[in-house]
This record gives sequence, C-alpha cells and structure tokens, in this order.
Amino acid sequence: MPISEFLNSLRCMKPIRKPQSRLPIASNQKDRVLSDTTDSGLSESLAPSHHHSQEAPIMDMDMDTEHTITLSILDQGMPRHYTRFCLAFRLGETPATVAIARLEVFFRRVFQAEPWLAGHACPVREHCSPRHQLEIRFSQKDVENFQVKVQELPHDKCPLTYDELCELGMPPSKIPRPLVSSCPDRRPDTEPAPILDVTVNIVRGGLLIAIFLHHGVTDGASMGTIVSGQLCRDISETKLLTAVDLAEKARAETVTRLPLSAIPTNQSIGSHSEYKAALRAIGQTPSSPAPAPSASEVTSHIFRFSDATLQTLKADLNSLLQNSNSEPQIPWITTHDALQSLLWQHLTRARIPSFPATQCLLDSKTSTLLIPVNVRKRIASPLPPSYLGGAVVLAPATLPLTSLLTPTGTHQLQTDGLSKMVDKAYLLSTAITIHAAIAKCNDDYLREVLELTKSVDSVREMVDLNLDTAGGLDLCITSWAVLPVFEGPEGNDEGNGNGDGAGDGSSSGSNSNGGGSSSTNGSSSSSNSKESDIGLGMGLGLPDFVRKPWSRDAGGCIILPRDRRGWAQGEDGAGRGSGSGMGGLEVLVQLKTEDMDRLMHESSTDLD
Repeated sequence: MPISEFLNSLRCMKPIRKPQSRLPIASNQKDRVLSDTTDSGLSESLAPSHHHSQEAPIMDMDMDTEHTITLSILDQGMPRHYTRFCLAFRLGETPATVAIARLEVFFRRVFQAEPWLAGHACPVREHCSPRHQLEIRFSQKDVENFQVKVQELPHDKCPLTYDELCELGMPPSKIPRPLVSSCPDRRPDTEPAPILDVTVNIVRGGLLIAIFLHHGVTDGASMGTIVSGQLCRDISETKLLTAVDLAEKARAETVTRLPLSAIPTNQSIGSHSEYKAALRAIGQTPSSPAPAPSASEVTSHIFRFSDATLQTLKADLNSLLQNSNSEPQIPWITTHDALQSLLWQHLTRARIPSFPATQCLLDSKTSTLLIPVNVRKRIASPLPPSYLGGAVVLAPATLPLTSLLTPTGTHQLQTDGLSKMVDKAYLLSTAITIHAAIAKCNDDYLREVLELTKSVDSVREMVDLNLDTAGGLDLCITSWAVLPVFEGPEGNDEGNGNGDGAGDGSSSGSNSNGGGSSSTNGSSSSSNSKESDIGLGMGLGLPDFVRKPWSRDAGGCIILPRDRRGWAQGEDGAGRGSGSGMGGLEVLVQLKTEDMDRLMHESSTDLD
C-alpha cells in the first residue's frame, strides 16, 4: 500500500467522537498558570479548588485555546536540544500498516495520560527574570492533530535491508538524523518547538522508529517512561479530553514540578565549576574552549562490555579499595564507576597525542569528566519514578592528566607485584573520583544549582559549560543503561528506568552486598508495563536495537540501554541481540578520527 494511501486510511480509522460540552476556565487569566515559581504560596494557589465548577461558567471553548504549564527552575537550565532515540523492529509476519496503526493508538493513550506531550515548548510571553525562560503550551487541537510521521526510505538513501542492517549491528552511521527524522537536533528557543516528534521509517523487512523528546522540558528518564508504556499502562481506551480536563492536567503538572523550584532562604550557589556562570559569580574568567573539529573529522564506534567483564572489573576494584587509604573515602565501587573509569582512562590516552607533547602540558593539564545525574531519588523529598520533568544535575569529576596516564607508587605497592592488578590499579583513583563526584549530587547540591539558575541574567548561561569536550581533553558520558527499553512485562531487578539521557545517568551509591550496582539511579522497582505495550504497542515484541541517530559530538559518549539478550559482532563494534542470555552494555564513543584510530589500535583488548 502506498504511504499516502496508508496515511489516509489512518485518518479514517480514528474513532468518531460525539460532540461534548466543553467546560472552560472562566478567563484567560484562570486558563494560564502565571506566578513566581519560588513563591511559597504557589502550591496553594494552584491546588484544584472544590468550588472550581461554580467559578467557571459553562461555555463553548475553541480547540485552539492554549493551556500553560509553568516549568521548574531546574527545567529552565536544561539544554534545549532533543533527546534522540531510534528503535529498530523486525516486521516478521506483521504488515507495516498494522504495526503503524497500533503505534498511533499507543501514542493516543500516552496523550490521554499526559496531553501536554503533544504541545510545544514556547518562550514565556511575559517579562521574566532571568530572561529567555520557556513554558509548555498545549491545546485540544494539538492533541487531536498530532501525527505519527511515516516515510518509506528510498533505496538510494538506504540501500540495505533490515536484515543487512542487523548483520552490521545497526551502526549509527547508517541511520543519520537527516535520514530518519525531519526534526532537527535543536530548534531556536525564540519560537515554539514540538515537545515530541515521532517518525516511522519503513525499510525492507523492518521499521526504524525515531522518537525525539525536547530536553528543555523533559530528560532521558522521561523518554524511558514513555517508550516503556509505563505512562499508559492503565489506559485501555481513549476519550475526548474536555477543556476542563486539559486545564486540570496543566494545573497538576505545574504543581508536580514545584519541588524543583524551591530555594531555601539565603541559599548560596556553592562551588559549581561546571558552569561558567558560577566562575563569573566569584570573579573568575572562564577559559575559552579549543576550536572544535569539523564534522568530517569526527567518527564513532560502539564498544561492547559483557556482564561478566564488568562484574570482574568491579570486583577487582573493590578488592583494591579495601586495602586502600585513598581519599575521599567511599564505601564501594559500582559497575557504573568502574565502566566510566575505564572509558575516561583509555579515551584520554588516545587523545593525548593530538596535543603538543610537552612535559609542561602533562604536569599542569587536567581532564574533566562531566556526568549528568538523575536526582529523582536523591533529594530530600524524592520524586516519583514517573516524574516527566527535567531532574538532572551535572557532576564534574576532575583529575590531573598524570593520574589518568600513569599509576601511582601507592597503587603498585597495593597490588603485591601482580601485573594484572597493577593494570586495574590505574583505574582505582579514577573510579573513586567518579563515585565521590556523583555522591555530592544530593538535595543541597540541587538547591545550589537552582540558586545559580535564578541569579543569572539569562537561563541560556546555564548551558554554557566550563568544559572542552570537542577540541580538548574533557569528556561527557551520559548513561541510558537502566532505561527500561528491553524489559518485558516481568521487568528487571536492577532498576525501573530512571537513569538519564542527553546526559542523565547517575550511580546509585548504595548496594546491599557492598559491591555496588549497575543501576544508575538508586531505585529498585520493576517496570509495570502491560505486555501489550511492549515495543510501543506494535505487537512486534522488544526492539532489536536502540541507537542514537548518527551525529558528530566529539568527546561525547552514551552508555546505551542494557540488553540482556547478548550480541553478535557487527560493524563499528555494534552488537546484535542474539538471545544468548550473555548480555551487557554497549557504549557509543565519539572522537576525532585520528584519536579513534589510536583507541581502536591500542585499547581493543581492554575495551572489547
């Protein structure tokens, strides 16, 4: 069936709804939620009123009437690009038309739960301080008219079949963003930007589903909550949402975000060297980053780490830790600490030759690893796992280059001359530094970030980071490891998908056996998605792959969602689900081509 004919059939499949009376908010002032989000009385003013129906007279309301959600202060400091997912599904015996029709039903149920996801991130209309803040606006028309885009990839742009892509391991280089989605990586924050964009790409034998979610109003954990079906697990059918329904949804969502706007009296901004705004606040002048390489100079590779390899590495580092007097003192090394330590060490060594080889450089230069951390469970009043707003702070871990390139004498003594343990002792101080940086991300840390965000002239300053990833020696590693993309209805005992994206992973910092955990948020409930919601409700089962559409962000890494089904080797190091039960983690690494060549040549035995 041609795509145009299929799209027309989808429109015909929409249920016929009888006209319903619509109950509006009495005035535009009531319809909009406008206030200072730091005001202590805001929650009371926004709380649903028992007399609401008496205050709001019944009248017709235009479907274009906008409802507004006030974002939290933490939301305002989030990057304004999209979290980008591409999920790959084999069609098998299921016709593409049937799978796509089911996908549209799935998102109708998502909007039944959270209709604002069909809306837009918009610049605040009124004067505000700091400047350039965003708000969410959505209408009944947005919900009713949301379209799942469908395109059939032409042979000249995608000559490979789905099976052939799978044999290669679905390398991101074969699915660049312009091929799979018309949604750009980011949009200007001076104009409305869709919160959610969904594109179905039909290839011979399969579907590539590109889902883009606006990071300015959500985060990576939000993406996991949506794609796992957790939002709509209790919604079996959809109904027309009235104006009152939408107004109450807007009111409730604003209230839900209030905890990430609360700032104690006389709150300081603390020491947050990850933000240039914080350095300026204490009279320091941030350094300028080195020129970024051109897009053609950047490449990517997916490295695979089996569960057995990661568990062994973690156990060895914890053995070393028990005999160590290293500062700061930490209780244990988690799998997350161990993996990021390995990546930081090897990527730094591969990048060093690109800089002038002088001892002065090595003695004075530092490298910073920036780790986005999910704080849902880390603040004084924890947020529910289903919280959809931005709940991420940045944890900077900084070490001198000498610590990343050579072991210390203390470490050599601790290993009793065993060469195998000497190699892993290189990683101990790095893992300790990472763990300690993440452990600082508590409620006090969050409130300092909120105070800093409130004090800047423009919230755009909060994405001006004191980091040189593209042209320097700094790194940013985002973890999607615990996003519940590959979980069945029985869930998994390692977490419920609150690790974060676009840079939102974190480390639990606690584990009953003292050995750490690979869960990156400290939560422990399993996914509650219904079996019918698995794989976006399309009836195709779990996805074969989750990838970030190909981009060129040198110095940026993503730990991809955990897949316990195992892999077979593919192109660019990518793995393929094989059902072997020997799963693990895949890591997307992006570097300058010359640095990647060195990494592949010198470190393949350690990183494969």
